[in-house]
Amino acid sequence: MKLSLRIASRSDDGSAVVVMIVLLGLMLIFVLANLKTLHFMDRELKLIEKRQVQRLSATALATNLIPQAPTNATPSTLPVVEPVQTPEK
Repeated sequence: MKLSLRIASRSDDGSAVVVMIVLLGLMLIFVLANLKTLHFMDRELKLIEKRQVQRLSATALATNLIPQAPTNATPSTLPVVEPVQTPEK
């Protein structure tokens, strides 16, 4: 049985290396583009979070105010609340 060995020519070896370098270059471009997009999205998310915290803190201040009695009121001038009595049977 006779085995024939095919010897690859130099141009075939060179083209495989070129194809691999091109593929690696494309992958690098995609990785860099994704990193740039991720960076911009992170900045935008931080800005949105900052605006939302400011908006919600302003709303919380307006809704959580406790009404206070006038500072010159004495206990005798404050209204007195009488307890409600239920009739006995």
